[in-house]
Formats: sequence, structure tokens, C-alpha cells
Amino acid sequence: MLDLRYMAETLSPPQEGIGENQSTFEQEASQHVSDYLSEFERSINFNPDQRLQLYLAEHPDQEISDDDRKLFVDTLRTGEGYKQQLWLWRNEHRLEADVKHFPQPVRSLIYEYWATIDHIKNNRPTDKDEIRNLDLRRNLEHFAAAKELVNLGLAPNETIGRLLIHFISIEEGFDVIDPERDIRRLQGYS
Repeated sequence: MLDLRYMAETLSPPQEGIGENQSTFEQEASQHVSDYLSEFERSINFNPDQRLQLYLAEHPDQEISDDDRKLFVDTLRTGEGYKQQLWLWRNEHRLEADVKHFPQPVRSLIYEYWATIDHIKNNRPTDKDEIRNLDLRRNLEHFAAAKELVNLGLAPNETIGRLLIHFISIEEGFDVIDPERDIRRLQGYS
């Protein structure tokens, strides 16, 4: 579940993780990711109070109990609800972050992740064991980069960190939007 303390802090973008030892470029890149999430969280796509007000305006005969209101807000703020709304919001709001200016730990992890993606694309392995191993490696590198975004205070959790890395990878041409990919991967393992 999304940390509510994090939600409150992001209404004015957090400076955690943007240390004095970082270059101006690193601070700007980090701030860009923080601003992206803050803008999303203030948007109608995410803001639970605004979404609930819109619903009630469209359904004036509805009465919402405090318990139902809490359930609505909690549901929207869960990792999966947050992720789904961020995906929808991304359609009109691209995350264009210059990875070469990210803080070193996350930059290196993203570059490793991209190198594995390139290796898979360029070599097109056919052996099931090799495919599994490369996919596991790619997945672990993706997770490591996402975890570093969390460690730097740039993502609320690993799920959203992974999604942000995915968005950046799409913008840089290393990945594509492909809803059927997971199904194909699972079929390739059987």
C-alpha cells in the first residue's frame, strides 16, 4: 500500500535523495522524476478527493458513508490502483528524463538493464534455458534500478519504481508498450 506520509510529502516535491554531493544535472534529473509523480498525484487521474467529488457530482442521488469514502481512497492509493492510474496518465504526460544526468547508482543500474535488453534484442536467443536466464537477469536489473529509485526517494515503492524505469526505457527506445508481452513470455517458458 502507498505510504500516506509519502503522499503528503509529495504535494510539495521532496528534496530527500537530492543531496549536496550531487551535481546540478543530477539534482535536475532527480527533481524531474519527483515533479512528474507530484504532478500526477495532483491530477484528476489520481487525486482521490477530486475523483470522489466528480463521482458525486455525476451521481447526486448517491450518499457515501465515511467507510465507503475511506475504502475508495485506500483502493486508489494501493500500489495496483496507483500503477493503473499512472499508466493512464502517462498516455498524455511523457516522462522525459535524461538518464545520463541521474545519480550514479541508478544511472549505472539503468544502463546495465538496457545493455541486457539490447543483448536480448540483438542475439534473439532460442534456447529456453538461455531465454529464462536472460529474462531473469533483465528482471533483476529492472528491479535493482527501481529499488535504487526508491532508495533515492524518487519512487514510493518498487512497483512504481519499475514503472518509472519502464517509462524512461520507452522514451529512450529500449522498450515499447506491449500489453501482450507477459503472456508471450509465459507461453515461451512452457
